[in-house]
Amino acid sequence: KLHVSFDAALDGSSRQEEVYAHVHECAAAVADGFNATVFAYGQTGTGKTHTMFGPPGHVQELCQGGRVSSRSGVIPRAIVDVFDRVHQLVLQPKAGEEEAA
Repeated sequence: KLHVSFDAALDGSSRQEEVYAHVHECAAAVADGFNATVFAYGQTGTGKTHTMFGPPGHVQELCQGGRVSSRSGVIPRAIVDVFDRVHQLVLQPKAGEEEAA
């Protein structure tokens, strides 16, 4: 007998923010040095690419200086979160180090 479990199953009315709220911890894990995978599975034409990247042309807008917005998919949001987290880690003084006065 096969037993399966899901962390979440979202319907077509879910907003990009809701979807990312379920996987944002993966970005933090990556920034902390762990591997993480977000697996989008579903029938052809159900919106997996839109969920992962955002609407057509959105990634290109981001590459030309656009900002992550409510339209952004999981991948652009995760990239921003990973780099923000790494930036925070780099700026944090290490334990035992004193900040220069």
